[in-house]
Amino acid sequence: MSGDGLAMTRLMAGDEHSSKKRARPTMSPSDDSQEKTTTTLAMRCHNDVALHDLGLLHFLDHDSRLTLIIDTCDIVPGHIAYRNPALDRWLSSTWNTPAFADWATTLTQDSTTASYGGKRWTCTLQQKRWLIACAADETLPSTTTTSEPTPPPSNKVQGSADGTISQNSYTSSSDSRRHSVASSSWRTMSEDGGSRFLDWTQAPSPAMSAHMHLVRNFHWHQGPLGSIQSWSDALRQNVLSIMANPDPRLLLWGEEHIMIYNESCISMFGARHPQAMGSRAEETWSDIWSEMRHMIKYVEVEGRGTRLNKLPLVMTRNGYTEDTFWSFNLIPVVGPQGTTIGIVDEFSEVTEQVVIDRRRDAIVKINKGIARVNSTKELWFEFLEGLEGCRDDVPYALLHTVPNAGNPSFHDSSSTSSMSASQRYSLEGSIGLANGHPAVPLSFDLADCANDKDPLARICHKAWKSGDVVVLQAKDGTLPECMAVAVADRASGDKVQTVCVIPLPDISGDHVMAFLTLALTPRRPYDSEAAIFAYYLRDILVKSASAIFLPEEHRRARQKFEQVEASLAQQLRATTLETERLESRFARMAHLAPVGMYAITPDSRTTFYNQAYLDITGITEQAIEARTDPLEYLHTDDREKVMSAWIVCLEDKQSFTLEYRISKEWSQTDPISGETMTGDTWVLATAAPELDDDGNIIHVQGWLLDISGQKYHEKSRIQQIENEQSEDRFARMAAEAPMGMYLLKPTGQPLYLNDAYFDIIGFTREEFEEAERRGLGWADQIHEEDRGFVGEAWLALAQEGVPLNLHYRVKKPWNYIDEATGTQMTGETWLQSTAFSEIGHDGQVVAVQGFVFDVSLKKFSERLLSERLEDALEHKRQADRFMFVPDPYPLCD
Repeated sequence: MSGDGLAMTRLMAGDEHSSKKRARPTMSPSDDSQEKTTTTLAMRCHNDVALHDLGLLHFLDHDSRLTLIIDTCDIVPGHIAYRNPALDRWLSSTWNTPAFADWATTLTQDSTTASYGGKRWTCTLQQKRWLIACAADETLPSTTTTSEPTPPPSNKVQGSADGTISQNSYTSSSDSRRHSVASSSWRTMSEDGGSRFLDWTQAPSPAMSAHMHLVRNFHWHQGPLGSIQSWSDALRQNVLSIMANPDPRLLLWGEEHIMIYNESCISMFGARHPQAMGSRAEETWSDIWSEMRHMIKYVEVEGRGTRLNKLPLVMTRNGYTEDTFWSFNLIPVVGPQGTTIGIVDEFSEVTEQVVIDRRRDAIVKINKGIARVNSTKELWFEFLEGLEGCRDDVPYALLHTVPNAGNPSFHDSSSTSSMSASQRYSLEGSIGLANGHPAVPLSFDLADCANDKDPLARICHKAWKSGDVVVLQAKDGTLPECMAVAVADRASGDKVQTVCVIPLPDISGDHVMAFLTLALTPRRPYDSEAAIFAYYLRDILVKSASAIFLPEEHRRARQKFEQVEASLAQQLRATTLETERLESRFARMAHLAPVGMYAITPDSRTTFYNQAYLDITGITEQAIEARTDPLEYLHTDDREKVMSAWIVCLEDKQSFTLEYRISKEWSQTDPISGETMTGDTWVLATAAPELDDDGNIIHVQGWLLDISGQKYHEKSRIQQIENEQSEDRFARMAAEAPMGMYLLKPTGQPLYLNDAYFDIIGFTREEFEEAERRGLGWADQIHEEDRGFVGEAWLALAQEGVPLNLHYRVKKPWNYIDEATGTQMTGETWLQSTAFSEIGHDGQVVAVQGFVFDVSLKKFSERLLSERLEDALEHKRQADRFMFVPDPYPLCD
């Protein structure tokens, strides 16, 4: 078949496709439409003959340039009358043909240039009818030939709605390309559901990022990989794969290990970007290549992936040298010959996790070292000894203490008086810096810090006034030059950039017993984790020092509580981290953890629980299998509170934290006293709903912590405080009471005597103490005649608990002057004593409490009244006798 015949066949194929493309709207069949269609086909045949007469078809059939001819006089706009073989091959292998036909409809008689598929199309109108569009061999320029990540933009795009653009409309800006006609074609292809050309290594894509432009325009032809057009399919496919991956990915290609990496690696490479692109990995990563060389060789030879965890790497980024840690997954790329031709490096930064674990281990070690101390001297020594091991995090540390901080009287006095700045602090110990260093003052006085030449004294005074940690940093100019030093063999030997000055208050909180100067590693930023580390060290010292000055029983109980608290905090931290790991590890940890863990569906079905959950709640596995309502195991008084929180959690999909009681009774034996402590079982519950993709609750995850012991000790502490307050009120009342009040042992030895007691009995305190030494005590002051029955009553009270209420006399003479008449009355001193016994758990009398009243006036009044009554009776008897005396001289009638 001749060339013209081939062209006619292709022309007819183009007509057929164009007809199918535009036959999408549904039309009702009619004779008129059929007649119109017949007329259109007839016109097409006539047009084909006219196109053949143009005399270009034979030439275009053998032209390698992409060419199409559009009949601008066709009743259908943009009708493609002809496509040459080169265009057919290009469309069949690369582009979506219907989308290309849609783009062709935007070309008009006035079009001169256009762009599509990354190519520049030149349009020429022949015979005022045939629009010939021909694509040049070169692709549409998109970027300059620089290797920088963001190439400079050229002229802006000036597009039109009909798809035509001016000759100077090409640009290297990805934002401008989004508004070009070519971009419209790309979007049309995606919207139509057709295949979209995504290989930007072969042709530029409007959706290319700046990093993709860097890779595409890199001078690969100067290196072992050759020009990007000559890349193998395997290399091209792996480059496209890592560039599309949102996670950091690095490709090592060939024996030279040429590096190609995606955009997520830029921030992690730091100053190595963009020089690392296309470089040999041995040169760019020379500092860690010795550790990775053997693993890379293993992957290349064995063809098996391998993993490298927590590899240390020193990087310069964020404006300073930083210690970083990375985990690598090395995956081989096997070529057509069955050998390794490249390696995909899937890596992630684990610096934060490594630093947190390292600091946590240091804190655990310090806690373990100070757990056995019994004095502040031992505490300071063990703390500095533990801090000595923090070589990567603490370049140096100083500890200045008050010399008499270990004396309990120092803390007793500080609790009753305001804190004074006239306290001198001396160097207790240091790590990293030797005595005599300019940054290590041997002592300083807070009262004289204004005149002290050492900057640390002034900083400590500032920390004392604020009561909080003072952070000094070189970047803001607050760190003195003498403290910004480098310590060999600690924190990589770099110059310190951050120092924390930490005041350590005593148990009362009114006095600072020490100052800790803590230098932090310059290889890590001072962030929230570093602040937590510094504050945790402060809490360790403060709590441990406070425990030393508590009573022995309280100290041991608090020490045990602190150990449990630290253990639970560590396990809770481990639980949070383990949720991101494998399910098997989580299940094993959950089974061993003393924290109750559970998962309950909205319909109250328990889908997960651990052994601690059963131990804390008292629920059995059989009850869970039987789907027993969990509310039955709650304390009746707390059910409504828990149910309300549960409803809010389900309806508002919010987490909650709540303390409540369960019906199981709590009991624990005090290891010191052996006493069995009982009470309600209290739990601290935290629950959070887990949602599916639609926002519906799958189940509610929860954690239970048994805080019964804490609640018991809180209640005991409150009761102790109330008792102390009651004793204080009783003491104030007794001091002002007009009656004598006493508290005696069963043997008669005094436990408490108020001032009124001595006044009533007739003793001074010195005379009473002298009588005590002679073995007589208060009995020496009782009248000799009354000692007998008073002693009998006291024995009955002290031995049998029989209450005492009697009147007796004391040796003190009684004198009283009536203010109304001025009459002076004297006599014996009479007392009324009322006492009762306190019975212990064994039924024995443990103390006697009583009151003494001076009833001498009452006794005097009774005696006076009795005497006057006797006088009155005697007078009456005498009067009666006088009335009945017989007349010795009776009268006679």
